[in-house]
Amino acid sequence: MTAQPTAREQFVTDYLLVTDNNETAYNMHMKLAFESNGTIAYMSDKLRADYEKAIGGTLDNIRAMSGHARGGVTVDLMAQLLIGWGSDVFDDIARHYIDKDLENRVYDRLSSVLKTEKAGA
Repeated sequence: MTAQPTAREQFVTDYLLVTDNNETAYNMHMKLAFESNGTIAYMSDKLRADYEKAIGGTLDNIRAMSGHARGGVTVDLMAQLLIGWGSDVFDDIARHYIDKDLENRVYDRLSSVLKTEKAGA
């Protein structure tokens, strides 16, 4: 019997599935990985802050539009489900993109060396 993923593992999987399959989001994450220069904490903190800001703004808009107590309870439940992931979740996401960035750097470097050697031969 296969073990079910934890909510934390599922969040990371879903986040990566969405961002890896959206060209704009993927490029943004790869740019941030490059800028972080391999520093997981830097990228993780930035991702977490951006995520919580985006979700918080969305929930504030829903709360303002609902205008009644039931809508407030629903928004509070959504906030509990969507906000509050620990930094280790965003560390895993950052690690995913930093690893991809490092692979790209190695590939680019090797390609450059091979082109140089081929041109000199």
